[in-house]
Amino acid sequence: MTFSLRSAALAALLAIAWASPAAAQDFVQTMTCDRSGINACTGDFTPQPVHWPKLDVNFHINGRGSVKLYPEGDAFPTELEHSIRDSFDAWNEPECSQFTLTYQGVTDQEIRYLQNSDDNANVVLFQDDTWPYPSFQAVALTTVTFSMRDGRILDADIEVNGADYLFSNTELPNNSAMDLRNTLTHEVGHFLGLDHSSNASATMYATAELGEITKRDLHQADIDGLCHIYPLGTPEESPVVHEQKDSCSLIAPGQPDDSPLLIAALLGLGWLARQRTQR
Repeated sequence: MTFSLRSAALAALLAIAWASPAAAQDFVQTMTCDRSGINACTGDFTPQPVHWPKLDVNFHINGRGSVKLYPEGDAFPTELEHSIRDSFDAWNEPECSQFTLTYQGVTDQEIRYLQNSDDNANVVLFQDDTWPYPSFQAVALTTVTFSMRDGRILDADIEVNGADYLFSNTELPNNSAMDLRNTLTHEVGHFLGLDHSSNASATMYATAELGEITKRDLHQADIDGLCHIYPLGTPEESPVVHEQKDSCSLIAPGQPDDSPLLIAALLGLGWLARQRTQR
């Protein structure tokens, strides 16, 4: 069974999502569950920090690209590929961490996580026709699947809401659209285990304006968060065993507009929890 925020039967409006015990800091690490509230731990589970068990994590881009960004000609031009890669590379730059995000090329794989399977990929995908999560009117959505026991991440995917929002992919800001790199750099922070920051200057701050480009580059709060989760000298952990009763998936909030962050209630029961981050 899955533990999912993908759909919403019950919702709450919050400024910051699922604050961890490090809330006094400018960064917040995503937790498997909380001691109380809508994301309260159940059974014998206790809050665990969400993190990748390895220091080199691969990602792919779905090759259909975006017909909304590029309505004429190639929907997946080189400039789009470069912008997506640049958003991931922003998190590779800090020298206080050995954590690396490595591009593995184009895929036709959709957003999914198959349990008991090695046929999974971490994917960036544009949803240009229909946004499949009507309860999450997000600019983008990051889904992280992890072990509920210890927070080790199994899979992470990013979806860009091209159906409901206009994006731009230009070097200079476009004040009538959401900047793609600004959006994706924020989403990659969720991808690697960070939650929203209370620091309005941080890439991981929960809201963004039309034309904003400041989140393309990491703030010190974002760097501190990355290097707190993956400091220099961090050993790699053993792989997560693909067993349903030892797995959990979580859905974290993606890049928002200037509206309040919507956090949906947890619908599924069981050991697999799925968290999405909408922004």
